[in-house]
Amino acid sequence: VHIGSGYGKSLNPMVFQDADVPEEAKVVGSCEMYQDQMHQGELGKKWWDAIKGFCGMNDGIHGGEKCLKPEDLRRSVKAYLDIRFTQNYARYYDSSGWAEYGFLSHCYASTSSLERGMARNLIVSVQKFSKHPLILMNFGMVTPQEWNE
Repeated sequence: VHIGSGYGKSLNPMVFQDADVPEEAKVVGSCEMYQDQMHQGELGKKWWDAIKGFCGMNDGIHGGEKCLKPEDLRRSVKAYLDIRFTQNYARYYDSSGWAEYGFLSHCYASTSSLERGMARNLIVSVQKFSKHPLILMNFGMVTPQEWNE
């Protein structure tokens, strides 16, 4: 797969090793960012309290022998912006990475899943009936092309 191709640009950056993530893929969430936001009001503090265990700040609590390694947990918290939505991100988010208001959802959009169609319907509905953004975290390997139409 050529990273610069249409298909390559639709790949979720999380499927790459850190060194192979396309340089234009903007990091919009990481342990370091969340920890910094802890000091930016009550929401930042609550977010950090909820996520800090994934970032290795677990107050001395250790998992069992089958638990995920701390570095894998940290990596699972890192979130990237799909490069096709950079302009929308700039329109709704402030310099600290927060949007004033929006709808938040998640999905796993495989190439032919019911969830993919449901997510598409959600996208169309928000675009048609709201002025606020939809923040949709896709845990699938590829962001479907029709989501960009």
